[in-house]
Amino acid sequence: MPVETAPQTTAQERLYSVCDYYDAESLLTDGERKVLGRLREFLDTQARPLLADYWERGEFPDQLAWPLIDLDLMEPAELTGAPGAGQTPARGIYQGFRIFELARTDASLATWYTAQAGLFRTAIRVGASAEQHTLRDDYRSAPALREVRRDVLEAYTAELLRRAGGKLKTSVA
Repeated sequence: MPVETAPQTTAQERLYSVCDYYDAESLLTDGERKVLGRLREFLDTQARPLLADYWERGEFPDQLAWPLIDLDLMEPAELTGAPGAGQTPARGIYQGFRIFELARTDASLATWYTAQAGLFRTAIRVGASAEQHTLRDDYRSAPALREVRRDVLEAYTAELLRRAGGKLKTSVA
């Protein structure tokens, strides 16, 4: 199924006119541009004013975590459809621009967001029960995430034991 991308835009309308020499932005759909615009507005109005001070103190601005999560950036429903069997993953071009937009504002914030969201989703994808899979897009489910981590660790340990014939060497340094 072909993806309808945004029509050609002028430099003033583009999100990345200064740094996107090959106009990769033109590959984004209107919906992807809208989500990225929402992210940019948040970063410019709420994150950017705080970041320099937190950087100087060597701290992370925790008050940005939940608002970032609420932006629904990993698999935005408006891009992927309703959660469930019919949901399609966000396109790679969108994912790349999402990371770029975060890094454009602050590389540490981009690293934190991408690592946290990615770790959560990977733990769910790899080791979650069917019930825990329903929590995949609910990043606020920290207790459920702890359960997933424990389940994944137990399954991984069991597999290591199975492969080692029930005997694992351990050492304490």
